Amino acid sequence: SDITMWYQLSSAASSLGNLLLARTALEQALHCNECYWPAIESLCTVLFALQDFPACLRVVTKGLELEPKFPRGIAYLHHIFQECPDLTYQFAELRIHLMTPCAPDYEKYIREATELKEKKDALSLVTVLEEPITPPKKL
Repeated sequence: SDITMWYQLSSAASSLGNLLLARTALEQALHCNECYWPAIESLCTVLFALQDFPACLRVVTKGLELEPKFPRGIAYLHHIFQECPDLTYQFAELRIHLMTPCAPDYEKYIREATELKEKKDALSLVTVLEEPITPPKKL
C-alpha cells in the first residue's frame, strides 16, 4: 500500500542520514492515514533531530490526542520546553503534559534523535567527486 511504501522509504532515508527525505516520506504517510502510529512516532523523532521543534510539537500534539501517555512525545515535550521556554507560550495547550512524568527510558528517545542528527551531519561531510573514478589501465 502507499502508506507502507512511504514508511519504508522514510526508514531507508533515516538509516542513511537523509532526514529531509525521511521527513517528506513520513508526512506523505500521514497524508495517507493521519493516525498511522509508526509514522507519528518516527516523524516526531526526525523533526526533533532536525531541531524543527515547532513542527515536532505539532506532531506530539497529534500523538497525545491518540495516546495521552505517549512516552516519546512526553520526552520530547519536556526537553523542548526546557531548551526553548518561549515555545511554552506558543503551545500553551501542551503545558498540562509537563505534569506527566517522563518514562524511565526518557533518555533513550533523546539519544535516538541525537544519533539521527549525527548521521545527518556526517552525510553533509561527504565529498562528491566532480569526475568519476576510473580504474587504472592494464599494462
